[in-house]
Amino acid sequence: MAKKGRKSKKQAVEDEETWAKSNAKALLKDDIISGRLNGMMPQQIHQSRPEFLAYGLSQFRSNYYTLRDAVAKNFNRMAKDCMYFGMDMSLMKQLRANNPQEKIPWHRSPAKKLLEIDIATGIHLQIDPETGKKRKPLSIYKSREEYQDHDLKVFRNHIYQEIKRLEKRESNLRFEKKKYRVRTIIAVEDAIDLVQRGEMKESEEAVKRMVEKQQEEADNEQQQEEADNEQQQEKDDRSAISVATGGSSTASKSSSILARKRAAASKKRATAVP
Repeated sequence: MAKKGRKSKKQAVEDEETWAKSNAKALLKDDIISGRLNGMMPQQIHQSRPEFLAYGLSQFRSNYYTLRDAVAKNFNRMAKDCMYFGMDMSLMKQLRANNPQEKIPWHRSPAKKLLEIDIATGIHLQIDPETGKKRKPLSIYKSREEYQDHDLKVFRNHIYQEIKRLEKRESNLRFEKKKYRVRTIIAVEDAIDLVQRGEMKESEEAVKRMVEKQQEEADNEQQQEEADNEQQQEKDDRSAISVATGGSSTASKSSSILARKRAAASKKRATAVP
């Protein structure tokens, strides 16, 4: 049995859980971090907000000291992290300054953007003039000096990775076309089924108009999605060309090739949609 004037262990645990999830604790923490309570005594803090008055002064004082110490501990940890991070960055800058010939990682190198452009323009599908066969990774590797800044094995893996990325994008486009056709077929079959069961009394012309409307909505939705994708791809291509070639004549040529490929792809999609 708990002594008179003291809370039982169960009651103390319940009070602690209530305080942990309370709005009063969140407000008190914000006040401590903002410095609003600097120079104030616990009694003054207890009277500063109506949310604090829901707790007794003794309990509030204990919670305040605990929370204040926790916030101070977090601030000290953050200060140490910032200090160590600054030291690490200084060491990294010094190492790079002492090793100017260090290889640039692939994801930050001009070769990455150039390879994206070359694969998009079909360099891997071209015929090698030396062998008369489709170009191998080694032939592509020798085509630019930027590629030769990296190991052939690394470069070859990135070629395959970029080809798979393009194939996946084309596969997704074909899948969207299939979904479009399936939606149209389902709409027609549903309309016919409703008429046959007598649940739809409209004439064949009305059913036809309904199906055409559904087809038009699906068509507009697909065209809008494709237009958005093309705009985003065009923006990415321009950015890649600008970064990789620095606005040279190669950039203009690559941009023209990409524009023709996009126009051909748009025409092909337009004729493929029923």
